[in-house]
Amino acid sequence: MRCGASCPYVPRLGVRLLVVLLIFGVLFRVLFLVVAVVLIFVVLLVFCVFLFFHAWYLR
Repeated sequence: MRCGASCPYVPRLGVRLLVVLLIFGVLFRVLFLVVAVVLIFVVLLVFCVFLFFHAWYLR
């Protein structure tokens, strides 16, 4: 389907929507990576604190 001079703003709108979706996809991926890293650090910290208190309690 070719679009001539009758609707010049439709392809631009599609490109703009594509760019916005791409930016949101990249931001979502970065946010997901940050949340995953923070969750891993929190789990490791809680595990280390639990092991430390367990060893201190069994002393």
